[in-house]
Amino acid sequence: MHVQHFDGVVCTAKAAKNLSTETLWGLFLHEFGHIIGGPTEFDADWSIWQNFGIPIMYGDDDVQFVEMTSNRG
Repeated sequence: MHVQHFDGVVCTAKAAKNLSTETLWGLFLHEFGHIIGGPTEFDADWSIWQNFGIPIMYGDDDVQFVEMTSNRG
């Protein structure tokens, strides 16, 4: 995934459909973070944390993910 190909658009590969929900959300949020936060990896992740309270984490292969939690009783 990447941004800046088209203004305000997150581009993704068709292979993304095979990713886990946690990874897909992490990647999309990270790329959206570039749009609202800036060009560096830190800027992107920090902007998501500051605006939405969602920490973006990195797996062993340096791919972003978010932990999916549920508040359902």
